Formats: sequence, C-alpha cells, structure tokens
Amino acid sequence: MMLRTIFDEIKYSRWRDMLLPDNSSKNVDHYRRFIFVHNPKCAGTTIKKIFGPWFPGDHRVPTVLVSPKIWERYFSFVVIRNPFERLVSSFSYHTASDYKGFYFAKYPFLHSLSLEAYFDLMSAETDALRPNIDFVSHKLSDKPIDFICRFENLEQDIIKVLYRLNIAVDTVPQENKSKHKAYVEYFADNPRLLEKCRLYYKDDLDAFGYEF
Repeated sequence: MMLRTIFDEIKYSRWRDMLLPDNSSKNVDHYRRFIFVHNPKCAGTTIKKIFGPWFPGDHRVPTVLVSPKIWERYFSFVVIRNPFERLVSSFSYHTASDYKGFYFAKYPFLHSLSLEAYFDLMSAETDALRPNIDFVSHKLSDKPIDFICRFENLEQDIIKVLYRLNIAVDTVPQENKSKHKAYVEYFADNPRLLEKCRLYYKDDLDAFGYEF
C-alpha cells in the first residue's frame, strides 16, 4: 500500500471516531464482541449467512472500519484467498451482464473488458482489488488480527472461529459461488498480465505463501 493511502486511512479513522459511534459498521457485533473484516470476494455472503445478517456489505479495511479501542477489545477475523483466483472472481462478478453496481455506474463499459484491461483499470481504484494484506492489520494498533481464515480451507477455519465465539451451527453453507473457469486458464496466454499481478500482489505472495 502506498504511504499516502495509509495516512488517508488514519486521518479518516480519527475523523470517524469523533463523529460516528463505534457500532457504525454492521460488521461489528457488540453483543458477541467480534469484528468481521470483509475482504471482497472472500466468502462474505457465506459469513453473513452464518453470523449475520449484516447488510449492506462493508469492505473497509480495519483502520477505517473500527477504532483502535474496539479493535483491541474484540475478537477479529478475516478470510483471505489466492490473489490470482480472487482477481478472476472479482472480474467475473463485475463484468457479468447483470452487474449494475457502483463500478458499472462509474465505468459503463465494464462489461466489455478483458481481464487485463479490467486489472489495469481497477488496480488504480483504492479499494477494488486491494491485496489481502491490507485486511489483516490496524494501522493505529499493534494488535494483529486474531484469526485468518483461508478460502481454500474455509469450512474447517470457520468452524474454529465458531468454536472460539461459542456459536453453534449445523453446517457451514457455501453461498454465492463464482461461476468461471479455473483461474490459471485466464493467464495461460498472457504472461505480461501474470507478471503485473505478481508485482501488484507481491506482499500477499510473500506473507501468505500463495503461488500461481
């Protein structure tokens, strides 16, 4: 993340703490004292089905999502995902013919983009394709996130979170599954895009051990 972006988040976090209550995000459960950091395209619908409901979705990073005080007192968790697969999932979602959300309103040509054109456009947006690493720490606290679930091991990891929070469920549903080809196929004939993504997601690859 660029240094400027970090300072922007800290500035906004301090402003928010002065004007808004700590329960301003639906991703914070004050009764059960936990914070769900909603990393886009990482099983958010499934998490809402189990723990929620929370609407609308809140994809803010921890620094902007909650104050340091709440971050340090509550149990926090997030789901991360292979960044290449996550990019393809985001691309499939945003370029689908039935997507009419925020980015379509901003970019009406979104549905016609190739994966590389989509990456070039959306990687310039602050939040659209943020690396996983941005969702696992609070810039105003030394406390790391309490638990990182991996999309690739979702059911087992969610069960651990449920056990930690003393929440009983019968099954862990798989909601809102992406419908697209295997992510490797999207890069097969485009080594230039693959290298772009490796550079953009370098921190994810180093921190979490993901590989293409």
